[in-house]
This record gives sequence, C-alpha cells and structure tokens, in this order.
Amino acid sequence: MDIPVKDPRFDGRGLTIITAGLWSSAKVVLDGSTQSSKKGRFVVQDNSGNDVVLQLKFNGIDPIPKLNIGGAMIELARPLSWYEYCWIGLPILLFFQAGRLAH
Repeated sequence: MDIPVKDPRFDGRGLTIITAGLWSSAKVVLDGSTQSSKKGRFVVQDNSGNDVVLQLKFNGIDPIPKLNIGGAMIELARPLSWYEYCWIGLPILLFFQAGRLAH
C-alpha cells in the first residue's frame, strides 16, 4: 500500500511510504526512487537541501507505521481500535480452538 506523506519540507517531490509486505520491509520513496536506510533511519534532503532523518515507528501488529520526520511524529493513518484487534485475533483463536475439538 502506497501512502503519500504531506509535509511542507517535501512539497512536490512525491514523498511516499510503502507499507511492509509479507516478504518485504517498509520503504520510503522520494522523487520516484527508493531511499536506502541505515539501522531503520532514512536520511533524505528536503527542498532547502538540508538533511532530514525519517524513521518508521511500528506498533505491534498494526500494518501502517507512524513516521518520525526530524523529531515530529506523523500518523499516516488512524490507529486500530480495540475491536479491530479482536477481529484480527479471532481467526487465530478459532484455529487453535478447532484443533482442540478435533481430538
């Protein structure tokens, strides 16, 4: 899933977060190219030419991270509610319950 990021420091440059997939990690795309990370931190240049550190912060099983841009935390999407976590966990609970019933 591609999530565009709106930050005035990167206007018109297409700053996008690609969420992690089953076999791949999350990526940061700026100016159409994937940025490389060092220890989970992406160092990119803003429109003024200053280096800015981007860092993705993950929260448990929520697939969409929060983005830390130069110390300012940005929520890319609203966090999951308690009942959404229940819906996520329900198939796992049913799977183990079905295994117990088979014996």
